[in-house]
Amino acid sequence: MKKFTLISLLAISFICIFFITDLLSQKGEDKITAFNTSLTLESSKAKSKEYYQIALSLNKKSVEAMLGITLPLSALNEWENVRQTYKDILAIDPNNYTANLRLGQSYLFLQDYRSALKHLEKVKQMFPGDYETNTSLGWTCFYLGKKSEAKDLFITTLMISPGDTLAQKGLKLVR
Repeated sequence: MKKFTLISLLAISFICIFFITDLLSQKGEDKITAFNTSLTLESSKAKSKEYYQIALSLNKKSVEAMLGITLPLSALNEWENVRQTYKDILAIDPNNYTANLRLGQSYLFLQDYRSALKHLEKVKQMFPGDYETNTSLGWTCFYLGKKSEAKDLFITTLMISPGDTLAQKGLKLVR
């Protein structure tokens, strides 16, 4: 009788552990699904902008929320708001990688090379081996007539990403 009771208790324990584990893993899967759905909705210009604005109204200095709102703003082509948001981030965190890089790239696109240089050089000092920084700064220097610096930056880009067509094109132009 003792063996039967012990075996029954063990069987019930294993069944309970199995179901509890299954339930817990579903919660994790639900979180993953919800997160991925939010990213999909964000990229499809959904209401994420409003939710980020609510988050910012609750904490005006949340760099995370500010970085987040740049995604729907970009999807909505609200470029001036994107740039202003990056400036707001830099007022709180002057060395923020993403804000400096994206603001520098934005200025490069606008052909404001002096402003681009300021932000991209800051990122380059902190992350000298960063692909995007070296490429963007290389083109900025090229357009400013700093061909020697541009050449070095394009070479660095090719060291990071051999065969990169943007860096190869830039390197041909500075030679």
